[in-house]
Amino acid sequence: MATTTPDLATLRESIEADVEEADAEFGVWIRHVETGAEISINPDALYPMASVFKIPVLLETLAQVDEGKTALDKRIELRQEAKVLPSGILVELDPGLQPTLRDLLTLMITISDNTATDMVLAEIGLPNVERRMRNWGFDAISVKMGVQDIFDHTFPRVDVALTPAERARAIGDTERSWDSVTARRTLENNVASPRQMGLLLERLQGDQLLSASSTAVALDILLRQQLTQRLPRFLPPQVPFAHKTGTLLQSRNDAGIITLPDGTHLVVVTFAFLRRDLLEADPEEAARYADRVDSAMGSIARDAYEAFGGTNHD
Repeated sequence: MATTTPDLATLRESIEADVEEADAEFGVWIRHVETGAEISINPDALYPMASVFKIPVLLETLAQVDEGKTALDKRIELRQEAKVLPSGILVELDPGLQPTLRDLLTLMITISDNTATDMVLAEIGLPNVERRMRNWGFDAISVKMGVQDIFDHTFPRVDVALTPAERARAIGDTERSWDSVTARRTLENNVASPRQMGLLLERLQGDQLLSASSTAVALDILLRQQLTQRLPRFLPPQVPFAHKTGTLLQSRNDAGIITLPDGTHLVVVTFAFLRRDLLEADPEEAARYADRVDSAMGSIARDAYEAFGGTNHD
C-alpha cells in the first residue's frame, strides 16, 4: 500500500491552483490503483484525445496479438503513400523499409510517429479499436479517425516529397480548421473522458485487459516515452512513468501510470482544452501560454506524486 495516506482536500486545492495558473479548461483524473483513493476535476467531460488515442490503438493491437490475428514480429513494408506528416521519423526514411509491428508500436508511442500509427491501423483495422473499447465497457472513448484522417479535417495536406524547409513553409502557411470535427467534443471525434482513460490505464496496470505477456509489452513501450515535458516534467528522473501525450488545435494532453517508491501505482490523466484567443496571439505569447499549460500538468503530477508518498529528494 501507499506509504502516505493523502490529504485529498489539500491535494485538490493544489491541483485547482495549478489549473487556475494555466488558464485553460482541465479534465483531471487521479487514482491510486491499490487503494482506490481518487481525486478528479471534470472527470466525465469529453476531450479530444489528439495522440492519446494511440493508447487504445496499442491495446487493440496487442489484443489481436493475443487472439492470433497478427504478431509482434510481423514485418510491414513502409510505402511512400503511407507517409504522414508532420511528426515522426518514418516520413524521412526510404520506402521499402520493413519494421516489425512491435517497432511500429514503439515509434507510435515513444515519439508519436504518425506514419507508424496509420501503418498499425492498416494492419488491425480502425473500426476494431472503438469496438474493443465498447466490448471492454468504455463508452466514452471514441476512435473514429486515423492520423491522416485527422489531419485532412484539420489542415490542408502537405506533400511529403517536399524538402524539410519547403514543408515548414507550407505548414506555416496553412490555416488551422479550428471548428472542424477534430476540435469537437463529441463522440464523432476521437475523444475520451479523463475517468474512462484513467480506468483503461488502471485495468491495463492490473493485468485485466490483455495476456500477461502483452500487458508487459504495453507497459514497456509506454515506459520508453521520449516526450516528457508535461506530466513527468517536475518528477525525479528515475521515477517510472508509462504515459502518452497528445497535441492538436486547442488540446494538450498527457495520461499515464506512475510507479511510486513503494511499488504501488498512481494513474494520472490530464486533458486540457486551451483558449483559442491566446493560441492565435503573437507566436511568442502563444508558446508561453502552451508552456504554462504543460507546466501545470507537471505540477499536478508532482503534487499527486508527493501526496501519495513520493518525494523529490529520492
